[in-house]
Amino acid sequence: AAGGAKQAANKLMGKMDPGQARKILNIEQPYTAQQITQQFESIFQYNDPKVGGSYYLQCKAEHAKNTLHDELAKQWEEEMNMQATNPNENIDNANPPQS
Repeated sequence: AAGGAKQAANKLMGKMDPGQARKILNIEQPYTAQQITQQFESIFQYNDPKVGGSYYLQCKAEHAKNTLHDELAKQWEEEMNMQATNPNENIDNANPPQS
């Protein structure tokens, strides 16, 4: 029930579900910010309206890219918070996600 409520709230706020974003960009976890951007650029160019593509699909791809970049940033922030509270854990904080 909680998942359905979250999805409804996301829809009202214009946020895309990360699972849907992964499907749109045809990408699976784990992934990097660079992989997200590469998939987005490929889909965005393929759907260029100037060559018969779809502006709607370009928008969906951009929304998916933004959703996954946000998801990576949140994961990285959570890892940094965990490391701050547990400094003995070995988390690679030298490589934050790239946007």
